[in-house]
Amino acid sequence: MDAEQQQVLEYFIEEARENLDTIEKGLMDLVATSQDSERINELFRSAHSVKGGAAMLGLQSIQHVAHRLEDGFKVLRDQPDVASPEAQSLFLQGFDFLCNLLEHLQNNGELETEYTRQILEQSDPAFTELQNLLAAAGQATPSAPRVDRWESLLATPTATAASMGADDAVTALLQQLLEHFRAEETTEQRQQILHTCQQLRNLSSEPAWQYLLDICSRAIAKPENSFAQLAAVVVRNLKQASDQWQLGRADQVAVTPALARLAGGAIDPYTATVVSIPIEPQEAARALAASFERSQLLVLATQLVQVLREG
Repeated sequence: MDAEQQQVLEYFIEEARENLDTIEKGLMDLVATSQDSERINELFRSAHSVKGGAAMLGLQSIQHVAHRLEDGFKVLRDQPDVASPEAQSLFLQGFDFLCNLLEHLQNNGELETEYTRQILEQSDPAFTELQNLLAAAGQATPSAPRVDRWESLLATPTATAASMGADDAVTALLQQLLEHFRAEETTEQRQQILHTCQQLRNLSSEPAWQYLLDICSRAIAKPENSFAQLAAVVVRNLKQASDQWQLGRADQVAVTPALARLAGGAIDPYTATVVSIPIEPQEAARALAASFERSQLLVLATQLVQVLREG
């Protein structure tokens, strides 16, 4: 694994661990959590984020287990009364399998086929039991486990999004983008990357999303920016933005300072003067970190401490 791939993997593991911490806290008192719409949404978003990141990196076992958890949280989000101590126990079993996969990846740098096969064989019965338990409690029909498709995208972006689902289309294109960055640096390969960015841009008419892709394209078009530099910054920024977009938070899609520097100092007009901050503290911290330079964050932290002391 080269330095570029290692950096992207480390970013994924770091973000996944944060999401797993959120999930674990919510599972400790699942019945109470399910009655709080914001908390159960937070669990759903965390599982969704892990699934998307794993899919982008081709970590199909992590993607699969996170997806099963996400499906369970979706049921609780729609039918909070189906939560029970039995469901909590099964959720925790599934969560442990996901933790094991991530820990193995962090320690070994890869997920061997035999290891992932064993984990999936052990986890699927627990998830099937959970699925049936939730379905019976809510008198719903259990849905079959879904396997994400990695099909070639159609030439027309709108048709692609319709046929695969916007979430799947974004994930597939991000994975394609990462593969291009891993290839040998050539003018032709840079053009392929720009073409993939255009496909991503065409998936949504949201101005902030399209502006972000324009800035990405500007950074990629600069030959002085190496693929190694671009991969970590561009892919991570787009992954964060796609999470916000898919969760209905298009107004929080923003250009990070690192991406702006690669593009030649571009300033995002949607976040330069006003930043939308979520109510949940962890989400608020992430939004701030994505919108400000480190020096600005230090000033902000100092001001917050001063306000707390005065209060």
